[in-house]
Amino acid sequence: MKIKTWYDPASLSSGNDTQRLAAAVWTELELASGLSPYGPVITGSIPIAISTEKSDLDICCCATDLMELRSAIETHLSGKVALIINLKLIRGIPSLVCKFVYKNLPVEIFGQSIPSTEQWAFRHMVVEKRLLELGRPKLGEDVVGLKTKGENTESAFAKALGLDGDAFASVLALEKLSDYELLLLLKKVGY
Repeated sequence: MKIKTWYDPASLSSGNDTQRLAAAVWTELELASGLSPYGPVITGSIPIAISTEKSDLDICCCATDLMELRSAIETHLSGKVALIINLKLIRGIPSLVCKFVYKNLPVEIFGQSIPSTEQWAFRHMVVEKRLLELGRPKLGEDVVGLKTKGENTESAFAKALGLDGDAFASVLALEKLSDYELLLLLKKVGY
């Protein structure tokens, strides 16, 4: 028996409008079965309820052979959606980025040879969820406001929290802090 998590598509199906849409896209495109060999995990702003109109459904996958993942995506989604697939280095790691739109929801499948739950996107989402729970509701409102003005999620968190340097690295560094330490940071910047 699989234990449901807060980022599980089944959990999203009872969430807000965007979360329900994401769950429907996941189900209708049968992404769980189509991507199953690659440990797909939904990440990003949708599971933590800070998405905006420009947010996409992010899915992390683990593949030691990115060309095999590419072929699996093309085979599974061929004829269903128009795919844009690129292979690139991201932070020095070979990565696959596949983008498409379904039901007016942009979707991004991201693959690296790193386990899905160890990839930066997943780890960002986990620490951001902790921050949102500790700084509710004001932090969430501020982050969504910054995102609406054009900031990506990590940049919005970094600005709201007064973090310096690379937003992606700065937000990720917070995962090492205890909830107490995060509360102190939140209090320091007015949350």
